Amino acid sequence: ALREAVRDGEAEEAGGGGEAAEAASALAALRALRAAPAPRLAAALRAAPHARSLAALSRLLGASGAPGAHEAAVGELALDASDAPPPALHYLHALALAHEPHESVVLDALRLAEEARSAEVREAALLAAAAGAARLGGRASAVLRDALPRLLARCMVSASPRPRRSAARRPMSRAFSVRRQDDETAERARPLEQRAAALDLVLVRAAPLPPPLALARLARELKTHGPAELRRLFWQRARQLAAEHRPLADVLAMLEPDLRGWDALAQPGTSSVLVRSLGRMGEGPARLESLQLTSGGLLRRGAVTLLADGAPQPLLALELWTRGLEALAGEGEAAEGEGEGAAEEASGGLELAVGGARLPGLTLFAGQVGAGGGGRGGAVRGGARLIAGHPQAELLGHVWAGRGSSATPALRALLPLQERALRVPLLGAGPLRLRLSRAAALALDAQAQVSLWSRTARAELELRLGAAGEVRAELSGAAGRLSARAAFAAEPRLRVAADLDFYERVALCVRAATEDAPRRARSALASRLGARSAAVRRRRRSATPQPGRTLQLGEANSAACRALPP
Repeated sequence: ALREAVRDGEAEEAGGGGEAAEAASALAALRALRAAPAPRLAAALRAAPHARSLAALSRLLGASGAPGAHEAAVGELALDASDAPPPALHYLHALALAHEPHESVVLDALRLAEEARSAEVREAALLAAAAGAARLGGRASAVLRDALPRLLARCMVSASPRPRRSAARRPMSRAFSVRRQDDETAERARPLEQRAAALDLVLVRAAPLPPPLALARLARELKTHGPAELRRLFWQRARQLAAEHRPLADVLAMLEPDLRGWDALAQPGTSSVLVRSLGRMGEGPARLESLQLTSGGLLRRGAVTLLADGAPQPLLALELWTRGLEALAGEGEAAEGEGEGAAEEASGGLELAVGGARLPGLTLFAGQVGAGGGGRGGAVRGGARLIAGHPQAELLGHVWAGRGSSATPALRALLPLQERALRVPLLGAGPLRLRLSRAAALALDAQAQVSLWSRTARAELELRLGAAGEVRAELSGAAGRLSARAAFAAEPRLRVAADLDFYERVALCVRAATEDAPRRARSALASRLGARSAAVRRRRRSATPQPGRTLQLGEANSAACRALPP
C-alpha cells in the first residue's frame, strides 16, 4: 500500500495529481504508517530511489501525524539543520494537514518553531504546530495548553506578516479601526488589503453570535471614515453571511437607518463578494466564495475559497494580493484609503490554505514601479525579484517581458478528511466494528501573462480534486459473520481564467467553469451464516453523472467578458 501511494504521489508535473486513485491509495498507506515503527520508516526514507519518491513519502509521513513517522523524519530529513533539504518542508507542510496528529508530534513541531536553525523550517513548523493544536482542541493536555501562549507570542513578533496579522486580528477592537487610534496617519498607512482581510475575518467569526454594539460601532466608523471599497465589502459580505446566520440578519436589521442607506452601502464600485454553487464535489455539495477588493481599478486582494458540505474547514483557500501597481494603469496618486507619501513598492504574493491550515506564503514579485503615465509601456524599475528555487518562479518569470508562462504546478497536497473506528457492543450478538475514512488529493496549476506594451494581462488556474472515501462494517457472532463495504470516488475539476485590459480603462473579465465529473461508487456485502456456514456475496457498482457548469459571476463581469475577447 505504501509503495502504491508513493507512486501515485510522484505526479508533480503540470496536469498531474488530483486523482481519486491517489486519495484512495493514501488512505491505506496512512493506516499502515500510523502503526509502523520509526526504524522501518527511516529505512524507507533512506531507500527512496529519487527526489520525487522522497518528496511523496515525506508528505505521507507528515499527513499521518504519527510519533513513529515524526521520529523518522527528524532523524532522516535534517529538520534541525541550517540548510534543511526540500523534503523537510514537504513533511512539515503535510503535517499541518494531518487529521489527528499525536500530541507529542505537535509539541515537537512547536520546539522546531523555536529552535530550528532554518528560517523556512521555523515558519513551516510554526504553522504545523498551530494547525495541530487547533485540531486537538479540548483534548490537548495541560503541557500543550501552557505552550500555546508562547506560540501566540511568537506569532505576534514574527518577521513574517501573515502570522503577525493572524494574531493581531483576533480581537474585534484590533481587527479594524479607523479613528480610534491616536495616530490616524499610521492607521491609514496600513495596506488596504490587510484591513480588508481583517474586516472579512471579523464578520466571519462574528456571524454565528454577533455582538450588536460592536458591529454597530464598526458600521458607524466605516460610514464616517472608511474607504468606499471597504464599506462596499463590509455590506456585501454581511448580507451574504446573514443569509446563513439568522442572528447576524437580526443585528443588521437593528442598525440605524443612516447606516444602511445608499451612501453607507457604497454601491458604486468594483469590489465584490460572490458565492456560487459548484454542485457535488465528492460526497456532498460544494460552493465557491469569491472576495475581490479593488482600488483605483486595480485588484488589491482576491480571495477564492472552496467549501464542501461536511468538511469542517474549507478544502482550499487561495489569496492573491498586490500593491503599488497604480503606475501600470496610469494612476499617479494613491487611491482612497491608501497611505500618503512615497510611492508604494510594487509587490504581489500568493497565500494558500488547505483544510483550514495555512501554508507558507509566496512572494511572486517585488520591485519599484515607475509612474508610466497614460501611454503604453509604464516602466518597472529594477524588474522583479522572484523567489529562487520555487516552481512558481517560472509562473512570474516572463511577466515583465510580456511572455506567457506554461502551466506551472502551484500546489500538490494530500488532505486527510476523516478517520474513525468504532466498536459497538450489540445485545445478543457480537461487537459491531465500524470504520470510516475519507481523503482528498488536491492539485493546482497556474499560468500567467502580462504585457506592459499592450497593457493586458491573463491568468489561468486549474484545480483538480480527487476525493475518495470508504466505510466498512463487520459483525461476528455465534450465528456467523457479516461484513459490508462501500467506497466512493470523484474527480471534480474547476478552471478559472482572468483577462485584464488596462489600456484606456481597467476592464476585468473572469471566466469560471467546472467540468463533467461523474461520482462513482461500489459496494459489497458478504455473509457466512447458519449451521452450514453458507457464503453469500453481493456486489454493486454505480456512476452518477455530475454535469459541468459555467459560473455566473455578476452582471458587471458579464459585460466585461462581452467586451473582451476570450
